[in-house]
Amino acid sequence: MTLNTWWFFAMISISGVFAVTFSIVFAYVADVTTEAERSRAYGLVSATFAASMVISPALGTYLMHTYSESLVVA
Repeated sequence: MTLNTWWFFAMISISGVFAVTFSIVFAYVADVTTEAERSRAYGLVSATFAASMVISPALGTYLMHTYSESLVVA
């Protein structure tokens, strides 16, 4: 497998853009919840982000084995 430098740069850039959403989601939760509900809402948001970090590698592995390595990497 050959790593294309431009694709790597593009994926790292996209990753950085989406990393900002974590702060935005927490700010939104702070705006729309009361102080009493806030800790539960923060917990749900954190659990959702954690679940996505657990599911993503498994999904990527499944796609790689089902379709090919080029679908996941390229």
